[in-house]
Amino acid sequence: MLVKILITQERFQEPVLFMKPTSSYLPNGGTIEVPHPLESLDHEVELAVVIGQKARDVSEAAAMDYVGGYALALDMTAREIQSSAKSAGLPWTVAKGQDIFTPISSVIHE
Repeated sequence: MLVKILITQERFQEPVLFMKPTSSYLPNGGTIEVPHPLESLDHEVELAVVIGQKARDVSEAAAMDYVGGYALALDMTAREIQSSAKSAGLPWTVAKGQDIFTPISSVIHE
C-alpha cells in the first residue's frame, strides 16, 4: 500500500494520510485508461519512497535505514468522487484508489 503524507503548515497541524491500495498500481509501461464515466481526473507526480522492511516506531535518526529504494508515481484522483466523499464526511480513498490510479515506475534500489 502506498501512503502519501501531506503536511501543510497553513492548513493542517497533523499529517493527513492518503492511502492507495496495491490494486491501484499500474506497473511501468502500462496503459492508463480513464474509467467511464469519470470526467474530472487530476494527477500529481510524486516521489515514491519504498520501505524495504517491516518497521514500527522507528526513530527519525534510523528512518533512512528502512528505505529500500525510490520510484516515480502518478497520484491520480477522481475529483467528482472525492467531492462527494468529502461532502458526506467520508474518506477519500475511493477517489484515489481506483484501478490504474497509481502508475509507478520501476524501483531504483538503494
